[in-house]
Amino acid sequence: MTRRLANFFAGTGTAVSVDTVKAVHEFTLNYPHWGTANPMAYDATVSTNPATHVKYDLPVKITWEFINGVDYPLWSVEYDFSGIPVNVVYSDMRGPYGNMKFDNNGSGVVTGLEWGDKYLFTATPVGGGITTGSSWDWSEANLGARYNLLVAGDYEMGIVQNTAYPNSTLGSGWSDDRGKTSNQQAGCGAALMPCDWEWAYQSIQYGLNANLSNNKKLAWGSAPFVGSDLTQVYINNTETAAFSGYPKMAYSVWLTFDKSGGVKTRNLAIAGGQIITQPQAPSGTPFVGYYPSWLNNPAKSLNQVSRTFSHVFLAFAFPDVGTFNAKTRSFNGTGLGFTQPVAEIRNAIANLQRDGIKVVLSVGGAQAALDAQGHGNGWQNLISQAQYRKRLLLLANALGVDGIDMDYEAGVVNDAATIAQYSKVLTTLRSIAKHMNNENAAGNANPKLFTMAASSVGADCAPANSKDPYCKKLKLNSAWAGAGIERKLLKENRLAKQVDMLNIMSYDIGYYAYDPVLAYQQYRTIMPAGVAVNLGLEVLDSATIGGAIGPEKSVLMVNDADVDAEACPGTVMLNDQYSAIWNFPTTLRPINRPYSVENMANSIKNANIAKGSKDGLMLWSLFRTESENLDPSSVTCNGITAATPESARLRAAEIMGWTDDGLTVE
Repeated sequence: MTRRLANFFAGTGTAVSVDTVKAVHEFTLNYPHWGTANPMAYDATVSTNPATHVKYDLPVKITWEFINGVDYPLWSVEYDFSGIPVNVVYSDMRGPYGNMKFDNNGSGVVTGLEWGDKYLFTATPVGGGITTGSSWDWSEANLGARYNLLVAGDYEMGIVQNTAYPNSTLGSGWSDDRGKTSNQQAGCGAALMPCDWEWAYQSIQYGLNANLSNNKKLAWGSAPFVGSDLTQVYINNTETAAFSGYPKMAYSVWLTFDKSGGVKTRNLAIAGGQIITQPQAPSGTPFVGYYPSWLNNPAKSLNQVSRTFSHVFLAFAFPDVGTFNAKTRSFNGTGLGFTQPVAEIRNAIANLQRDGIKVVLSVGGAQAALDAQGHGNGWQNLISQAQYRKRLLLLANALGVDGIDMDYEAGVVNDAATIAQYSKVLTTLRSIAKHMNNENAAGNANPKLFTMAASSVGADCAPANSKDPYCKKLKLNSAWAGAGIERKLLKENRLAKQVDMLNIMSYDIGYYAYDPVLAYQQYRTIMPAGVAVNLGLEVLDSATIGGAIGPEKSVLMVNDADVDAEACPGTVMLNDQYSAIWNFPTTLRPINRPYSVENMANSIKNANIAKGSKDGLMLWSLFRTESENLDPSSVTCNGITAATPESARLRAAEIMGWTDDGLTVE
């Protein structure tokens, strides 16, 4: 309602519907408001003669919706003026409205204050909290929904309209501070903050002073012309906002209470107030996505990761983590590129975990420095010096991840020295994973997973694998250097049972002599039946079809029908990896396999049906990285766009039967 005075008015309530999808409860009452007997212009002088004033009883309907799978209730109100003449009442709307001790015991000070109308407002804490001396910024355009937010430490209370700002017709009160910052605009008297009457919504302004406050009041707001026929209202000296206050004023808002330091409320507003019921992560068949930690783009944050994925891998930590310790607040020296504080990333990880997603810290990657022999210095530091193992464990525990992923890309040849180091790295990282805290960031039992990213040809046969039964029967050797490394490591060294999940980097080896599905089939021969083997998908990053791509780059398309071997080199895998491409004349083993999401997803799906296995897919990467100099969506084959992170996810989910949660971010 518009005021808490409504608590004293008689009303009726009823359960409109209650089922397994949602529960809807409706309350109705008449809310009195004084107005004039005859219509008046909004800027007219109101008579003091009591005979010219009338008290109107205005019907109000309030609806609460509690939706299965959604953390927050949806609160809706309809204020009905249709029974009275237009322009006899001028009012504003502030419901929902009230004080609440939302931060556990209620004693914490307000550490964050934000809102969004046409512009986003953020106040900067002073001495640990918000005071009248806080500087502020009200200048950034709001591309999401209206919202009002209070934060106390990790806790938050917010109100978010369920539609984007351009669709809102609430208007706003006038403020000359709107669109400016405290550096451009004087505050209210001696205070830096705007005057209380200029705030977009009622909040803590009427009890705010130079001291820290634990008074936590939050309300909504509209332009003060409800009941009038105005359609545009001034929000500052030059700008207007859409308004609709007659014959009815109606809107819906989410009431958010959470423990993400404001992140969840803010992200709901960024999403235009649209909540998608979070599906459960895929059951049994994994969908792994690698998250590039160096993105530092709010639109591609961890909070924007689609819940279609079952696992999110954070790329990449150094094997020899720098100076990280329990008191460190930044990721400097860790290899991870996050610029946010560790606590903020931990909160984002906890949010994913609460939605059923496992979050894993990936160690290594191509960034691990190599020595002259092609072996990683960082890896050697890890296995030989306890300080680096301790730091990596501290980092994993600080983040609250569910496990450790090994991405060892130091081996360039299948030799004894590589296998020796690789084996030590595997057992070391597995030990670190198993010694992590018993609870993850969300407070759930930590599964302490140990996973690995395996090379594209690691399960191939090579001369070094001549004693392997599979290779003895095949009697062929892969065309590629480094072939058979994981076969030697996992099968011949009997380390396969130490791995909880394996993801194949079935890319980066060209299209002339490589079959990713054969790579999957070969890895399946060396991994235990209960260990998921996931086939990797990589969207195009920095090449152009028919140009710089050449014979070294494959181009992932969405559907089989999208490929064209002649017009679009790289969209078809021509031969398998046992083709003798370095001989003259060459001996080829043609396959002409479409390099598409459809082909690889169907291959895994059919294998699962035939073998009763629960294998899945891996995507590099969850978002297109800022460092790439090509947008995959700008690459076409006969006018058809190459796969992007989003189109690859959607097609994979369609084939594998995973739920699309509606998040669309490239």
